[in-house]
Amino acid sequence: MLVAAGGLFIGAAVPGAARAATISVVVALFYVSGLVLHTRLPHLRPAAVAFTGTGLALLPVAGLFFGFLTGQVALAWFATAVVGTVAYVLAAVRLHSRVVAFLTLPFFLSIALSSVSLLGGALVWYFTCSIGVAAILAGLLRLAPGWLPEVISWAVVDTHRLLAPSALVASVLLGPVLTEADRAQLWVVATLYYAALLAFYDAQRIQHFYAVRLVGTITVVLTAGAAGSSAGWISFLLAVCLALQITALLAVPGRARTFLDAARSAGRDNPDVVTRRTSLYAVDVVLTFVTLGLAAAASIFSSGWGILAGPGDGPDALLPVLLVLITGMAIAVRSGGALELLVLPGALLSTMTRWDNPWRAETVLALTAVYLVLRAGRSTGRYRERFMLAARGAVTVLAPIAVLVHLQPPLPPPWQVGEVAGLALLVAFAVNQLVEVRRWRRRSASVYSPWVICTASGASLVTAVALASGTETFAIVASGLWICVLAGCLTSLLLPLGEAGGRGLSPAAPHDIEGIEASGHVLSAAAPHDPTGDAAGGRVLSAAAPHDSTGDGAGKAHVRNIPGALTEAIGPVSLVVAALAGIGAGFGIRSYEVLLVVAIGYGALMARRAGDRLRRGAYLLAAQLSFTALVATVSADLDLSVHEVFAVTAVSIAVQELVRVLLRSRFRQAGLQGSSAWLSIGLLATVPLAYLAVSNPDARLDVIVLHLVLLGTVSAVLFLVQHKGATAYPALYAGAALIAVLSKDFGLAPAGLLPEAPLSVPVGALVAVACAVALAMVRVRASASRLRMPSRIGAGLFATEAVLFAFADGAGWDRVVVAAAVAGIGFTLAQREAFSGLDAGGAAAVIVAAPAFVDQVDRTTGGTLGSDAIRLLGGAVLAAAFLHLARVFLPGEDAAGHRYRILGGLALGWTAVAAVLAMPADDSAVAGSLLLAVVAVLGAWEVPARIRSVYCEVAFLVVVLSVQRVAWLLLDGIDFFWAAQWWVLALALLAAWSFTRGVPGRGLLWLPGSATILSATGLLTVAGGTTGAQVWSLCGHVVLLAAGVALSRRLFSLWGAVGIALALLWFLRGFTFLLLTVAALLLLAFAVWKLNRQGQGPPPGAQTGTGTPDDGPGPAPGAQAGTGASDDGTGPAPGAQAGTGAPDDGSGPAPGAQAGTGAPDDGSGPAPGEGSGSHPGPEVARDLSPQS
Repeated sequence: MLVAAGGLFIGAAVPGAARAATISVVVALFYVSGLVLHTRLPHLRPAAVAFTGTGLALLPVAGLFFGFLTGQVALAWFATAVVGTVAYVLAAVRLHSRVVAFLTLPFFLSIALSSVSLLGGALVWYFTCSIGVAAILAGLLRLAPGWLPEVISWAVVDTHRLLAPSALVASVLLGPVLTEADRAQLWVVATLYYAALLAFYDAQRIQHFYAVRLVGTITVVLTAGAAGSSAGWISFLLAVCLALQITALLAVPGRARTFLDAARSAGRDNPDVVTRRTSLYAVDVVLTFVTLGLAAAASIFSSGWGILAGPGDGPDALLPVLLVLITGMAIAVRSGGALELLVLPGALLSTMTRWDNPWRAETVLALTAVYLVLRAGRSTGRYRERFMLAARGAVTVLAPIAVLVHLQPPLPPPWQVGEVAGLALLVAFAVNQLVEVRRWRRRSASVYSPWVICTASGASLVTAVALASGTETFAIVASGLWICVLAGCLTSLLLPLGEAGGRGLSPAAPHDIEGIEASGHVLSAAAPHDPTGDAAGGRVLSAAAPHDSTGDGAGKAHVRNIPGALTEAIGPVSLVVAALAGIGAGFGIRSYEVLLVVAIGYGALMARRAGDRLRRGAYLLAAQLSFTALVATVSADLDLSVHEVFAVTAVSIAVQELVRVLLRSRFRQAGLQGSSAWLSIGLLATVPLAYLAVSNPDARLDVIVLHLVLLGTVSAVLFLVQHKGATAYPALYAGAALIAVLSKDFGLAPAGLLPEAPLSVPVGALVAVACAVALAMVRVRASASRLRMPSRIGAGLFATEAVLFAFADGAGWDRVVVAAAVAGIGFTLAQREAFSGLDAGGAAAVIVAAPAFVDQVDRTTGGTLGSDAIRLLGGAVLAAAFLHLARVFLPGEDAAGHRYRILGGLALGWTAVAAVLAMPADDSAVAGSLLLAVVAVLGAWEVPARIRSVYCEVAFLVVVLSVQRVAWLLLDGIDFFWAAQWWVLALALLAAWSFTRGVPGRGLLWLPGSATILSATGLLTVAGGTTGAQVWSLCGHVVLLAAGVALSRRLFSLWGAVGIALALLWFLRGFTFLLLTVAALLLLAFAVWKLNRQGQGPPPGAQTGTGTPDDGPGPAPGAQAGTGASDDGTGPAPGAQAGTGAPDDGSGPAPGAQAGTGAPDDGSGPAPGEGSGSHPGPEVARDLSPQS
């Protein structure tokens, strides 16, 4: 409070000299009085610490004021920093508080900043000397701890743990402000500082170890930059430093692992065993290697050897690549396991070099392949297979690179070298795929064979797509695509089919078989594929996984199944990819015909091989799709027009489905017959859309009508012959769409058998509503269950279409007819289905029909009814009358009376909505307001009796709204504040009515609402409010206070009191600093009085073993020897002895101190040995903290 008051006092209307004297006296008084009280009166030490802290906190306020007063901002800043540093250091020494010592840091930094601002010196020298002093102090604390006060020394060292990295980061962010030499010398000193911490500081050695490595590495980089090295050489030096660190870690793995992981394994049963998963050593090696890779990449690009640049000033790109590759190989050989993957970054980094002659990448990949082959030769079991697969992968990538290096113009044209390299990569993938298939057929495959097949196939397909999109030579593209198709189809045809669950064979290599047989396992191996056997039962053979003698599975066999679904999908996927990629490759229509023929043959062969109904049906379905596409392609190849092609295609789909229906008994052995039917329906439904997209704007109406007729015919046949209930919905869609295209102009070409729509839109609306009425009658009279849902949905579909067509032009009697028919359908189906929700739909139709009727009458009579709002009100009243008559005279009322309530509620609800819509316009405001009030009153008879009282209260608010709207019109507007007061009074009246009726629950809802509006509008009067409004707000809060007192409600009493207090404080807002000062002084006086009263202690002998202020310094009976603990964690004061209560300032033992307890070394409170009533407790006796 005092600091806030001081800040406000700076801008007070007081002469400058008086303000300076006042602030100086207050700062000195609090600071000096705190130090004196701390020395002379031990029982007031909490107050002394608070006084001293207040004086220290007021120092920045004083410095700010003197800067404004004198105009010498830099000098005032420097003086404040120096005085503040001295004051904080003196307070830290006298109070023995490390907290105050740490708080010296802002002033300590402020000296640096202000001195630079005042003298114009180089800031880097200050931080260099500061970090160097911290490094020297770190050594002196271990070698000569008595040279400086410990509290200050430790504070300087500890604060530099934050200051040093901050200065280093600042030196980087300052950029051109510092020279490279200055920045380098700062980092050199920082390296020495962290080395001193690592050497002389026992705690946090791991953090200091990493700090020395990080700062030292950056120091080397900065030193190289200061020496004039290029960016490429600097990055290479960084990579070399990181490689040397990794080499050092790998050279002494035992000592490094023990140093890094000792703390992590301290809580284990065997501290010497550290798992690799939690090993900090492994994490260190991996992260350092990652940084090495990034540095090498930076060296490549900054030297100009990157992909997009030419030679530059720096090392050759091969040097950093080989550095990363050799380091990764060393880590892999030394550690093994998952770290074997660290060989990959070196190989991947080689691809970042220049590609005009990629001999560097070829060299690195060749070395990688040789390394993997050597590792495979020294490995056994599964690891041998892994290394061999990795070597094959390296050779696969090496193939196109070798083509780029050794196949040079003029043998091929320059633009074909890359295309031939891409084809070589595709061939390499396909060869790997077929080699694994051959190994499978010879029963010499491994557990990785299926994944190799799938991966090679996917990679070859991706390569083929890339060739198709970026290659100009058609022969190369076609060769790549047909190679993919051939390899994919052969793979799926030669490999055994998977199980129904999607699994297939699991092979075993010969050495695996021997290991499994030696363990006593039974092996079931796959013989070469037998088409007869596959067709008969779709057998699935299984074998054990490779025998692993390295520990992963020694003496055991794990049975794993091949992912049959993936290998079986290779053939279809290759066909699809070839079809899509052929678009970009320039495939002609004849090529697609051949591709479709291949697809049909492939589907037929796979259907013959399939052993289960589901798979056989899927392949037949694929063959059917391919045949449909072939028909369309052949039709286009015969030079038919687009209209004829789509017509022939649609007829082909319909004929196929009708033939399948006629021969359905012969297709019982094939599954997915229902899917085939739905596929035909889906194709017939999408053919018109595709036709419109392709032939636009020349689409003809007769072709679309043919498509819809075929769709309706096929759906009707399936519904009537096969009794598929769901197929009725496409027929309904076709009928609705047929009505739409025959009655509305969609901008089709005026050609063909139907150049224009034969029906008009109103006629189409009447036809659609007639269909809806017919389907409603079918639902009412038919009892078959399969007709129930189609008739419902059909009636709704055609009714919706009729409404859309009838109301499209916004005029005509067809709107009234359609709306009335829809209302009749709703009421009829509601009675038939015994579902009251349809009554709501019928009521909505009546609500739409009534305004349409009024509008049509107004058009007929020449607009005699007035404005749109008046017509809307007339239609609402007419609809309400019809609905009230309907709920009285319609038959079939349910026992619960739902129809009665729904129709009445919708009638009044729509009338209320119409009234609200009519209220904004002045010409209809009175009528709308009166109608809204009438609806609110009539609604009381519609709501249930249990909520009628609540409704009456809400209706009262609606009536108030109506009256306010009329008053607004008569008074030509109402001010916002006074308009809000209407609702304050209305809610207050409702609250009073609730309390008088004995319903305080709702009163407690209305009264807070009224008070909230009153307070919110009262706050608005602060800025620009009139005196009358402010007085009204004050009186309102007085009434609120009175209501709270009368109702014994503390919330409203406090609410009113706070409102009154804020209103009064607003008038006294010019004396805020004085109020804060008085409040702070009162609190300080109360705290001192409380401490002084507690320091008097209880009467002598009140408790056993406790001392009083009048007792001698001897120990109390029963006291135990011990040591005093400082609550700030600094330990006992220097010179304190067990059994004494003397503080370290030599002021003698505290009154009543017990033997065995020592005073806190910061003197923040009496000794713990005092009686329970003679000390303020640990929550008060604390060191200076931000809260204090």
